[in-house]
Amino acid sequence: MHTLLACMAVLAVLLVVASFSAYQSAEKREVAARAQTSTRAILSTSNALKVAALEAALGERGYVITNNRSFLRPYRLAQPVIEAESARLLRITRAVPDQFARAQTATAQLERLSTWQAEVIALMNRGDQRGAIALIQRGQGRQLIEAVISELDHIERRAEVSLVASTSSADYFTYNNEIFQYGLAVVGLLLLVAGSFATIAMRRAAEAEAVVRRELERRATTDELTGIANRRELLASLDRAISSARRNRRPLALALIDIDHFKRINDCHGHPAGDAVIRRIALLAVDVMRGQDTVGRLGGEEFAVVLPDCSIDDAIAACERLRAAVKETDLEMETGSEVYLTLSTGITIFDRNDSAEAMIARADAALYAAKNGGRDQIKLAA
Repeated sequence: MHTLLACMAVLAVLLVVASFSAYQSAEKREVAARAQTSTRAILSTSNALKVAALEAALGERGYVITNNRSFLRPYRLAQPVIEAESARLLRITRAVPDQFARAQTATAQLERLSTWQAEVIALMNRGDQRGAIALIQRGQGRQLIEAVISELDHIERRAEVSLVASTSSADYFTYNNEIFQYGLAVVGLLLLVAGSFATIAMRRAAEAEAVVRRELERRATTDELTGIANRRELLASLDRAISSARRNRRPLALALIDIDHFKRINDCHGHPAGDAVIRRIALLAVDVMRGQDTVGRLGGEEFAVVLPDCSIDDAIAACERLRAAVKETDLEMETGSEVYLTLSTGITIFDRNDSAEAMIARADAALYAAKNGGRDQIKLAA
């Protein structure tokens, strides 16, 4: 109860501060305020739809696994939320054709998901648990949830891009409002969790929800082969680092790293050997870099490291440590032969007017120069 009251107090404070900030933004630029209001509504509605879809899935899965109808409560509560928030999403995106088309697609997918869940529940109601489990194992439900989340993610990203474009002269106020909105979302989630734990009958369902959410977050942000950040999380980390560097006037570096002659490893020793090499490089990179650095895999044999609050000299030194560590590492293949590894690296530093795309392009050009210059070396972007 105390936690719930604290969350409500924080929510109230955030609402007051957010209202004041919105008032300031409206004075600075009326167009920016309208764009911000629209984006805020889209993010709020999208978040509500994601939470409701996951709640419905938890209720349906809990019922199938336990054959206990009390686990259907989250499913029943989620249905009116999905219906209301879907209608709201269509309403607030109607003025933007591509957003409205995405919203229609997401709504249709939610309807198909509800129909599929109803079919699973109907099988359970008829006592056919085996049939319900078999229907789940086909993966259609998971595919529909992933499709819904993908559409909602695209709607959110499109709304955020539109907001940035229309509020370039009001970045400071827009940033504050985003922070407040994130705070509201976090406090709202805490309220949801606190309310769930207040009901003894829903404890197991809440635990299952937490497990599902963590797994979804892990899959969304982690590279399956190496366990480090995947491409999406790496680019998001770079965006956050750029915003922080620009706001706090602190240095930032980006390194692109490529394993030399990787195709030769795959051709000579097979793809499992190539996967082992990629995993070893990832482990070494995490060990060598600082805890505040983000090490991620862009794809294939290419890695990237976001180094916040890092000068160019420190970035070169860190990448040199990694290059030396990799060069000293020998891997013995299943055939008994050894593989000697080297890295080529391109580094760039942040300029105040930089975008993530510009930094990546410069680092990639430096990496290309390192490759053409004989490999096993570090090049600084021009």
